[in-house]
Amino acid sequence: MTKQRANKIVKQVIEDGGEAELRENYSGRCMYGKTTVGVVVSNRGEVDNQRGLRWDNMGMRHICY
Repeated sequence: MTKQRANKIVKQVIEDGGEAELRENYSGRCMYGKTTVGVVVSNRGEVDNQRGLRWDNMGMRHICY
């Protein structure tokens, strides 16, 4: 995910009353050490209408990238 897209998602989630956090150097499942930008949220439903995202669980939270 681009940093620009991640910032838009964070902004939208916060405007909708949710919590979101930008993670700039996330290495997801099967990325073999490569990193990308991700957005950490408490509820996957907070990220609406976004296609082409991959998701991982982070304990009680989720990250899309």
